[in-house]
Amino acid sequence: MKKSLQTSKKIKLIRFAMILSIIFILLFLGLGTSYNRYKRTASDVVLAGNLEESISLMSDKSAINLALQHERKIKEAEEERIKRLEEERLKEEKAKKAEMAGEKIADDRADKGQAAVDHKANDNKDNKLEQNIDNSGVKRAYLTFDDGPSAQVTPRVLDVLKEYNIKATFFVVGHAAEKNPDILRRIYEEGHAIGNHTYSHRYEYVYRNISNLLKEIEITDRLLKNVLGEDFETKLFRFPGGSFGEERAPFREAVVERGYTYYDWNSLNGDAEGHYIPKDRLFQRFKSTFRGQEELIVLMHDTDAKYTTVESLPYIIEYLQEKGYEFHMLE
Repeated sequence: MKKSLQTSKKIKLIRFAMILSIIFILLFLGLGTSYNRYKRTASDVVLAGNLEESISLMSDKSAINLALQHERKIKEAEEERIKRLEEERLKEEKAKKAEMAGEKIADDRADKGQAAVDHKANDNKDNKLEQNIDNSGVKRAYLTFDDGPSAQVTPRVLDVLKEYNIKATFFVVGHAAEKNPDILRRIYEEGHAIGNHTYSHRYEYVYRNISNLLKEIEITDRLLKNVLGEDFETKLFRFPGGSFGEERAPFREAVVERGYTYYDWNSLNGDAEGHYIPKDRLFQRFKSTFRGQEELIVLMHDTDAKYTTVESLPYIIEYLQEKGYEFHMLE
């Protein structure tokens, strides 16, 4: 009996041990699943964080690339602008040298007491140049202003002329007249003569061939009519830099054939030799080209950089008045 009881206890202990083992196994499996679930969740969080970080990094790189591209484009545009400005500066410098060369010829001719007009190219009967210059013995002065109208200087020139009750001749550049139509109208309404001085005043284009020159004259004539009215007409013309030299003989002939009268000059104030030249120097320069010519055609300019021309103008006018000159417009 006693032996049977002991056997029964052993069986119970074995069963209890087995139950505990099963419980531990189940607990272990449950914890493992939870751990794996936790591990997966944590991994997902890390991966998600890396993805966001990667996207953020990619976005930063794209923004940097866009900024660099934009900066590169700005730099290229600036380099192009500087290049264009330099080209324009060189063109202006070339044009200025050509004009100064023309003025030097005029100055040399003035020193010899000659009119700065090449009459050899003007033997055509239809050219009224010599007929328009009075030979009555009365000393006449023709004040001429080139390259305007300008917004600042031309009105001041007009004010001085009005003060002295003098009429002058303005050889206007088409693109300047296009910018300042009101000032062009004022020149016309105050009774001054208006001549054609080409549209662009660009030597390298105007003198490339006769066709270019005539085209520029035609464009400027049309522009003048648009501003001043269809009834307006001018046959006055001045070559940029003057008509001097045998190389311009074909251009002179082409202009005369189309009924224009072109004028150069036999005196000047030297304002084309630089900007902001002191008024005293301009006046002395004028006097150096003055030889008591019976017919005096004075070259000056009315672009915005020539404000000292305005300041010297009263001195020139009063000097000529003292010398007994009458003031007239070219016709």
